Amino acid sequence: MPESCFILGTRVDLVSQEDAVRAIITMQALPGQHVVATPNPEILLDAHRDKKLRGILNSSSLNLPDGIGLALALRLKGRQMPERVTGVDTAQLVCGEAGKRGWNVGIFGGWEGSERFRSVAPCALRVWQEDADILRDNPSLNILFVALGGGKQEYWTLENLPRLKRVKTAMMVGGAFDMLSGRIPRAPLWMRAWGCEWLWRWYQEPWRTKRIMRSTILFPLAVIKEKQNI
Repeated sequence: MPESCFILGTRVDLVSQEDAVRAIITMQALPGQHVVATPNPEILLDAHRDKKLRGILNSSSLNLPDGIGLALALRLKGRQMPERVTGVDTAQLVCGEAGKRGWNVGIFGGWEGSERFRSVAPCALRVWQEDADILRDNPSLNILFVALGGGKQEYWTLENLPRLKRVKTAMMVGGAFDMLSGRIPRAPLWMRAWGCEWLWRWYQEPWRTKRIMRSTILFPLAVIKEKQNI
């Protein structure tokens, strides 16, 4: 098991990008079903208030440290993550591994981004948009990406993964395929390196203002308050 730390009551695993991909590959040989979550500051804020959501995340097989806000929160706790590991990058790398290994891969949700990504993906994959369709098909998949957005995708996975008995690993990726497909341009590399991808996203989608303020203002304040109360 990787080293981990709790932020606002939710476990975050301190893995590198290489470690994360290796762990997902290893899950294919382990018994049972596995869940990979990508908690960002907004999801951690929601989980802080929502005990059930927090329980879902804390029972997952792997929680990736997604977002520069998590790096800053860990620093306040005197900890440091090996590197920022985003759901977008991990999904792309896992799809590459799937292509090499002949894995069966699917996406649930994501709408236009998922459909567009299918045409450029490094692996063959299927896309479903309706619960009834994927539950009826009950596909045999090494990886199922659940692209429904924070909160909704965690609850959907909790309810439906046990019903999809032939799915080995579910990975929750939010809007990753919007960026991987090019539907929403991703931030330049220098902005990602400096942890400013959120600013690029704000520029691309100004309607996200409220969500970005939660991540960049309310989340740090909540972490500081938590530290003071320890």
